[in-house]
Amino acid sequence: PISHKSLLDRITTTTTTTTTTPSTMSTPNEILLSTLSPANVFQYFAQLSNIPRQSMKEEPVREWLRRLCKEGQGKQYGWEYSQDHVGNVLIRVPANRDSLTNAHTLVFQGHLDMVCEKDENHTHDFAKHPIQLELSRDSKWLHAKGTTLGADNGIGVCIALGVASDESLPHGPLELLFTIDEEESMLGAESLKDTAKQNPQFINGRYLINLDSEEDGVFCIGCAGALETMGQLPVERNTAFQLSSAHTMYKLKVSGLLGGHSGVDINKGLANANKILARALIQLHENQVPIELLTITGGRKRNAIARDASALIYLTQEHHKTATRILEEIVQKSEFESVDKDLRISLETPSDKDLNSLSESNRAPLTSQCAAQLIRLLAAVPHGVARMSPDIENFVETSTNFGVVTTEENYIELSTMQRSSHWEALQDLNKMVKMVFELAGCEVIVENPLTPWQPQPQSELLNISKRAFKELRGEEPHVEAIHAGLECGLIVDAYPDMSCVSYGPTILGAHSPSERCNVADVGSCYDLTVQIMKTLYEQQ
Repeated sequence: PISHKSLLDRITTTTTTTTTTPSTMSTPNEILLSTLSPANVFQYFAQLSNIPRQSMKEEPVREWLRRLCKEGQGKQYGWEYSQDHVGNVLIRVPANRDSLTNAHTLVFQGHLDMVCEKDENHTHDFAKHPIQLELSRDSKWLHAKGTTLGADNGIGVCIALGVASDESLPHGPLELLFTIDEEESMLGAESLKDTAKQNPQFINGRYLINLDSEEDGVFCIGCAGALETMGQLPVERNTAFQLSSAHTMYKLKVSGLLGGHSGVDINKGLANANKILARALIQLHENQVPIELLTITGGRKRNAIARDASALIYLTQEHHKTATRILEEIVQKSEFESVDKDLRISLETPSDKDLNSLSESNRAPLTSQCAAQLIRLLAAVPHGVARMSPDIENFVETSTNFGVVTTEENYIELSTMQRSSHWEALQDLNKMVKMVFELAGCEVIVENPLTPWQPQPQSELLNISKRAFKELRGEEPHVEAIHAGLECGLIVDAYPDMSCVSYGPTILGAHSPSERCNVADVGSCYDLTVQIMKTLYEQQ
């Protein structure tokens, strides 16, 4: 692993020389992407991928941007770096042609953090290690080795930087708005309302292009709102339990699932590891296989469909064969064969890491009553599409995701996320989940409300963007709202006169280690951005 200071030194060196070809100090990521076009976009992305950027830990990437403005390439272009009270970054880029000095200020927006997911057996520390970029054999797709790629939304950030640093491209004043913590709580975008009150001139532009969409050829003009709901079930343990020589500790494990984005992938019928684990525990109970449940863990992010889950249990040797047969039958009879063909449910020997995770109190199993209540709750927590839109074909209106379950010292926490394009439907589904938790005796926490972004199909920026798309590609773009969270709703809430449109290159498998970005679409997205700017200036 390269130290943070070393990385920053290398990054500054490369950005002050050239972004089109790697220098002698180039990192493996920069060398890998050195032949891709647009060169400046992919070299920025290679550099960005070297920098840890977990949610709420974005300071290293802020430092990269700060140094880019003050010491690197941005300095020669007159870029001005500023930061608000929570750490959102705004880079002001002056017009590079005198004739465009008074043109409309155009805002490009993306978020700095990424979802940090990795394959179970892959050794990677997101707080220290660079993302290891890889290209498919045909060089059509960019992905990462064993982890999320971070194209969501790193590639959008780098398209904005690429446009701003392209001296061959005439442009008026630009503002590059890079928010924090989008993947966890939307804190950055949510805080812009306070920023606007404290500093009304923090953002001057009123045309905003969000570069956080994931399907080429599509303009997004609306998104779902969201609420996160957690239930904390008090833990009761059987401290009188006597561990006999007949008992063996096992890890009951659900693995091999694809996972995915809890919004755009929720209607694909993907298996949820937390729900599969609940199914396994119920089947064992119904078949009179006595187990003693110690801990349960599943999923990693509220906004990702759980790919794996596990429970540490005690099981007697005489019941091991029966338990194995039941678990194999669950897989064989699973309805997920066509979408999650690698589903596995296994009984394994716990690793040293598993054993070390057990506190003294957690080594005693749950009481039979507490375990039964937990299993019923796991089964009862809703997951999936709640309602399809009656107005838009094949569009999910409302859904809920059972994202995470963790065992704490005194409680077991179940974390969910509800989404809807209608605030009333969102609140209704949130109440349903909340009441399921309450019926089970949980303490309930509801947080991180996200305002839906209401479509404005007649906005001037959308009309400009549609005209630019047709001039560039000879066809009409697809215009839609999406069942996912974009920051535009919160930005418009902070700046009511802001006109927004969102687009981006094709990204598949976001929020999972299968995330990959279409290389050619990055160029297409860049060209579209250039054409939109040209059309905007011509109209003005």
